[in-house]
Amino acid sequence: MRGNNRTLDFTPDDVKATSAKIEAEGAAFEKEIDAQRRRLGHEIQERKFADVPERDRDAIRQAVLKKLSERTSRHVCCFFTSW
Repeated sequence: MRGNNRTLDFTPDDVKATSAKIEAEGAAFEKEIDAQRRRLGHEIQERKFADVPERDRDAIRQAVLKKLSERTSRHVCCFFTSW
């Protein structure tokens, strides 16, 4: 014999509204953190590129920024010959 799968929510509307507000603030906060993480990651990456000899910098930049699934053996080779 199967039980009843229905659930009842007795949460008051004011609590639901407060919860929705907190969730929205959290989502906005996470979005801001992600933007800061991307910006700082880009700054760090540019500093690392500056450490590479100028003649190899463009090749290294292309290799690093290429999607992993699209990298060729030439891209991988750049990592080991220029650093």
